Amino acid sequence: MEEIDIIGFKCCENECINTNKPIGECIEGNGFINLINDGNVNYIKCGEGKGVNKDSLIYTENSFKKPQNNINYSLFYFEIKCMKMEGVKNHKVIGFKKCGPITKYIRFGADSASIGIGKDTFNLPIFCWNNNDVFGCGLVYPPENFPYIFFTQNGKQIGKAILLNENNDSYKPYIIVNCCSVETNFGKDLETKPFVYDFSKHLIPKFY
Repeated sequence: MEEIDIIGFKCCENECINTNKPIGECIEGNGFINLINDGNVNYIKCGEGKGVNKDSLIYTENSFKKPQNNINYSLFYFEIKCMKMEGVKNHKVIGFKKCGPITKYIRFGADSASIGIGKDTFNLPIFCWNNNDVFGCGLVYPPENFPYIFFTQNGKQIGKAILLNENNDSYKPYIIVNCCSVETNFGKDLETKPFVYDFSKHLIPKFY
């Protein structure tokens, strides 16, 4: 994760922590993230008796782009391992942002136990999550049909997939965290750090 969104999400009006200064503390005492290194996001919670814990939105530097003239299925996938802070409310969202003139967010929220696209939200009837759970988000481009996005928890698909009724060419991974640190895995070295999700068992899912 490379880019901190400070337009709608910032530690305070001073923007103490940003993409160019990803490590530090908020001078107002608010809780916010630090980008420790490539792939690790550490949440620093607010000081006792001052400040509040703020949501932090982080994008990847690069987007996942639709392959051109592809005759096979194409899959883009990433995972995050979540470390919850005890004694406070934890908030985590994982998903994709549709790039282009009209943006749209396709996401899974752990604290709300819901999957959504734009203003549409679908609640999961049964869901819980624990410290060190691994969540994944996948974008599939079939050779002919519309693409879809699915979500996983500890290697198993959760809920149904979101069918994207348009052939948009670019989607950018993102996460939102509050009082939750994460380790990301974009598959750069699958031999030493494999995904929890087994792609060989992936089936075309049901859709909302």
